[in-house]
Amino acid sequence: MNRILVDSSVWIDYLRSGKAAVADYLENILQEQTAVTCGVVVTEVIHGYRNKSEQKFMEEVFEVIPYIEIERKDWEDTAKLLSSLEHRGMTISIADGLIAQVCIRHNLHLLTLDKIFKRIERVKAIPLSSL
Repeated sequence: MNRILVDSSVWIDYLRSGKAAVADYLENILQEQTAVTCGVVVTEVIHGYRNKSEQKFMEEVFEVIPYIEIERKDWEDTAKLLSSLEHRGMTISIADGLIAQVCIRHNLHLLTLDKIFKRIERVKAIPLSSL
């Protein structure tokens, strides 16, 4: 069973626009219990909602989704990944680098609307454009 880290871009799109294909896919992986999260995603999503009821709803959702801990090694490997990408002319945020590194270390697929992850070779981004 492939575990899938759901990026904040998907959660935010899901709650704001509820596009049918994305919503169906997300609801399916939630029912199959293959979705996982990590601290960066939790922070980005909850911070992204100014509405207290949406924040509360997402806090409750995140309580039941398996949580991947970010370890010291992840931070160190993220720094190396960011340096490697910069040497190839690609700059991404520390948050996105950390998400990529967590996916790499845990062999996770990444459900995201952010195209930058497709350019990171070892990240198995799920192309939402095909949904």
